[in-house]
Amino acid sequence: MAVQSSGNRLTRVLGVDSEPVNHGWLCDKGRFTLDATDGHEGASDLLSAATRVTQPHVRVNGELVPVTWSEALAHAAKLLGDAAATPGGVGAIGGAALTNEGAFAWERFVREVLHSDHLDAQYGDGFDAALVQALPSATIDDAAHATTIVTLGGDLRQELPVLFLRLREPVLKGRAKLVAITQTANPFAELTSVELLVRPGESARLAQALADPSVALGLEALVGEFDLAEARALLGADGAGVVFVVGRANLAESALVTERAVRTLAERFPAAKFLVGLRRANVRGALDMGLAPSLRPGRSYVADDGRDALAQLEALRSGAQRAVLLLGGCLLGNVLDDDGARAALERANVVVVTGHGPIAGTHLDRTDGARD
Repeated sequence: MAVQSSGNRLTRVLGVDSEPVNHGWLCDKGRFTLDATDGHEGASDLLSAATRVTQPHVRVNGELVPVTWSEALAHAAKLLGDAAATPGGVGAIGGAALTNEGAFAWERFVREVLHSDHLDAQYGDGFDAALVQALPSATIDDAAHATTIVTLGGDLRQELPVLFLRLREPVLKGRAKLVAITQTANPFAELTSVELLVRPGESARLAQALADPSVALGLEALVGEFDLAEARALLGADGAGVVFVVGRANLAESALVTERAVRTLAERFPAAKFLVGLRRANVRGALDMGLAPSLRPGRSYVADDGRDALAQLEALRSGAQRAVLLLGGCLLGNVLDDDGARAALERANVVVVTGHGPIAGTHLDRTDGARD
């Protein structure tokens, strides 16, 4: 993405032509988001440089006030050091908004300096990080050149529209077949070769039926044996040339349901690849750098009892965790339980690391220290 500015304010975003990724396309939400937030004058203008956090702030007598870097770093060090003195007392949430280098530096800081494994780049809306890293991975370009594309999850047109366009093109031109496993309206509609409808909670059972013809779906199944047989034929013996594009169908359904389906499909079709549709721009990069309880930099897996984002919020509410680092992004805009997250932040010592005024703004009234 190319971002243009004029008069010290953002004016336009453009898609950069990256052949393996987006062909220069930019989704409507990305292209027109600046227009949607324009027109707010003064300090509330999300496009204005005046809203950017340009210096550290510390809460004094209930108010966030600008301070020097020395004061801010000393205050943040005391908050985090005091919390880290208690086992499990500190953690970090976020990191997908950072560069890979930034994510690596914060992962090392949390683990090596604060001695905590409680860190998570996701907000409870993704998948088990170890599973994501263990799957045979496909790129967007791999999916666009697959012979069979299988979608399992939400509405790609709404959630990942550029990916939707990349997948639609080969199907529209007859270069690929598409199998859609869906709980909602199928965005590919008439382009779909096989549509397999499932109710919430049933995708794991359907995956078992695809993997093993002897598995009966039951009388209430929305899928007929003919459709299952046709889908199995497109998947082939071992999944060669197949890319599964998987995501969360809805956040009310436990991630465990889709994770069980993915594990079943990966075991049955070992030659297939998987493109996991995570909802944030650089989640994969953050996970590669170890911003997950069970991962270390370089995709190494270590079994431990570190807390993910939702477990950290629960620990903050109960008092088991005293402090949290918010590494960019918007916690309150991404978690499903907004009230629960607010309650957690109210009880915690919060240090926000951000360069984005509007993004940090949702946290600043609960922040004890903020830095750019």
